Amino acid sequence: MSTHGFCAGTLVHTEQGLIPIQEIKVGDMVLSKPESNEGEIGYTPVVSTFQHNKQPLWLLQADKFYGRDINNKIVKIVQLDKYENDTYNLLVTPNHPIWVVGIGILDEYNNVSNQYEPYSQPHWKRIDQLQQYEMIVNNDGILFSIARVQPLYQFKEANNKEALANIAWYQQNYHITSDMEDYDNYNFNWGWAINVLKYQDADSAKGMRLIGKPWDDNSSFDPENGGAPYTATVYNFETERYYTYFVQRSGIWVHQ
Repeated sequence: MSTHGFCAGTLVHTEQGLIPIQEIKVGDMVLSKPESNEGEIGYTPVVSTFQHNKQPLWLLQADKFYGRDINNKIVKIVQLDKYENDTYNLLVTPNHPIWVVGIGILDEYNNVSNQYEPYSQPHWKRIDQLQQYEMIVNNDGILFSIARVQPLYQFKEANNKEALANIAWYQQNYHITSDMEDYDNYNFNWGWAINVLKYQDADSAKGMRLIGKPWDDNSSFDPENGGAPYTATVYNFETERYYTYFVQRSGIWVHQ
């Protein structure tokens, strides 16, 4: 049985509004769309729910895309105003599928421009197979560019033998590759320690960045050999039809 899912606090779009995934129950009507991407968005009932303990978590951060939408129409600022923040977070297992539609085109400063290259065949893709700057889509057809997607690790200070509960750590320079001309100038011990419980706070639910602080004194992580994965209980559910749903206030489209 598959054990993919989302961390507690992930908001699911339902007929009753946004509900944390751990509170979804059988009979709830969730917003969904055919997994083939052919057909209209609508509500479908939940037929079963799942809880999986001690699953590894990844962090996905996605930025609003100020270009065109999924239908190649220019996005007006007023359309983006409903999304209060520029960046949205997902804490999710590495094997969870998400719909990808293309990849952003970088400008001369290596930032995502207001253009992207659409894939000839958009498709479902595992979280741990996503590329930085790939485009994902929400229930309004608005695109989001993946700013970072990477594993979380257990965090332990150098003078502490035990990992700190609810504190995860991720590399700041995870997406730096060896073919970059200034590769040797990067510190791969540098990262961010975050409190995973903040993911369930109202501020995080609105889309704010997870509370964190820079930290390069993490004795549980070795850039050459990796570290102990950060694990948590994750949640998922099965719907009567369509087999997809939308998460967070950003409304990102994901598979069940």
